[in-house]
Amino acid sequence: MILSNTIRFHRGTDSARDRFIAIFESMFDDGHDDLSYASIVPDWNGEIPDAEFYDKYIGARGTVVAVDLRTNSVHFSSDHDPILNFFTLLGNQIADIDENAVLTLSTSNEDNYLYIDSEVVNLRNQNA
Repeated sequence: MILSNTIRFHRGTDSARDRFIAIFESMFDDGHDDLSYASIVPDWNGEIPDAEFYDKYIGARGTVVAVDLRTNSVHFSSDHDPILNFFTLLGNQIADIDENAVLTLSTSNEDNYLYIDSEVVNLRNQNA
C-alpha cells in the first residue's frame, strides 16, 4: 500500500520557513527526489541506503512528490508507513532556527502529527 504524506509549515519565522523549503529544493536541484538525499539526514554507507538507514532516519521509504510554496507544504508518497522519523528530524532542524515553529504531518490513512515545542504529538491519540 502506498501512503500519501503531507508536511506543512504552519507557523514560524521567515528564516525557519526558508530553511524548510530549502531542504527540499536542494534535493531537486541535485536531481534527487528520495528523502535519503535530504541534507538533514546523515550520509549512508554503501551505494544505496539500506533498510536499517530508512528505519532509523526516515521511517518508510519516502519520495518527494511536490513542493507547494503557496501553502508551505511538501507532498510525499511512502511505502506502508508515515515518514515519522524524517518528520522528527525536520522539526528538530526547524526548531534550531525558531523554537516556536509549528509543523504538521498528515497521512492518507488519517494519521495526523504535530511538531510543536520540540516534540511530535500524535493527534489521533489526543482525541481518544
